[in-house]
Amino acid sequence: MDKLISVSFGVHVFFVLIALIVTVLRFFVVQDNNNYIKMTKRYEFLLPCYHLSITIIIFTGLILSAVSKFHINYTVYLMIIISLITLAGEFKVHKLFKKTSIKDLNSQDIFRKLAIKKYLLDIIMILATALIALIL
Repeated sequence: MDKLISVSFGVHVFFVLIALIVTVLRFFVVQDNNNYIKMTKRYEFLLPCYHLSITIIIFTGLILSAVSKFHINYTVYLMIIISLITLAGEFKVHKLFKKTSIKDLNSQDIFRKLAIKKYLLDIIMILATALIALIL
């Protein structure tokens, strides 16, 4: 049982770092104002990486929670809320991304502004949650 906890925790922390790295990369990709088509290709390349890392974080969190007999403290509640906010924001940004036209510069600008805010918020939330989890 202890081996399962240690492996799950290691995988959980590893994919939190991967999610943070992918979020930072997506933040910089969206800031690229030179070529929208090039930006969309990079953005779409990083999309499955981001979704996979968030999914694995949630899955390993559920495993850790089940192994600890669903003993939930404030840190776990914070992680659940952050996961839901991250997913909801990602749905909103992706929906706007799909509606954005290659020829419409105004819609591109709106998408970039929203995506930059979202990824900056994600970076702050991931770092804040990790720091709070380390402290508590």
